[in-house]
Amino acid sequence: MIDAQVAVSKTDPNAYLLDLDLGSNDANYRAWAWTYGNGHLSTKAFVELTRRIFDQILPRAEVKDFELCKP
Repeated sequence: MIDAQVAVSKTDPNAYLLDLDLGSNDANYRAWAWTYGNGHLSTKAFVELTRRIFDQILPRAEVKDFELCKP
């Protein structure tokens, strides 16, 4: 699965892959999970993920670039 995600992100200009692996399960759980051993992203993880998306993928994006709702 990971190999397929990497392959798609390398060939599709609209696909991105952010590396969130901090090197160990312990470091990953402390940074991303709400409780240890829980692989689900916590609120703090979503804040960091959003920051990375804007910093790495959309560094020059402006509010006008997004359509939040269709009329």
